[in-house]
Amino acid sequence: MIAGYHHKLAADLTQDMTKYGRKSCVGNERHLLALGKGDALTADERRKVREQLARYTGLRPEVVENNNLRSTSTFTHELLLTRSW
Repeated sequence: MIAGYHHKLAADLTQDMTKYGRKSCVGNERHLLALGKGDALTADERRKVREQLARYTGLRPEVVENNNLRSTSTFTHELLLTRSW
């Protein structure tokens, strides 16, 4: 929701914020399952989680990857940077 407020989400996600909230909850469950798998994630699973987390948080995929698919205290800082990708 914070990313939506700062206009960092794709247009299709911001058209209906209630729907976005539901989708992000499902995405959060998948993210938690992926974190539980840890190093057992396949490269394809890791890519999918990275892309989904980037999409729903407004963060750059490389930031998500560099933080090992975890949210960090850099979230607000990164979110407010000018989107350049």
